[in-house]
Amino acid sequence: MRKWFAGVLGLMLVTAAVSAQVVKKASEDFTFASDVRVGNQVLKPGDYHFVCDAKGLTISRVTVRTGGDSYMTKVAQLPVKEKTLPSKSEHSELVMPSGSDGVPDVQAFFIQGSEVEYIIQQ
Repeated sequence: MRKWFAGVLGLMLVTAAVSAQVVKKASEDFTFASDVRVGNQVLKPGDYHFVCDAKGLTISRVTVRTGGDSYMTKVAQLPVKEKTLPSKSEHSELVMPSGSDGVPDVQAFFIQGSEVEYIIQQ
């Protein structure tokens, strides 16, 4: 009986440790009509796919070919800091004040349905 109890307790501890390490992945698409700076990278006008996971923020440019096919090209990988929000974001939003050169500078963003604010580390 003791071995059985010890086995169940050990399994519960392993399960709790693994579930604590699960990192949520969040993604969103954004379209820019003019140049935008993210970290040290200036993104040209176009469609971009943002993905946040354990590696940080990955930004890919979305290109649509004639005929409807599309592909993504990775353009940046940046570290982000996550700040927990009191409730889920109702919409996706970029926080991007204008830099000293007039180019908007993405400093943070929210993804609809996520309880996290992603703050870009530079």
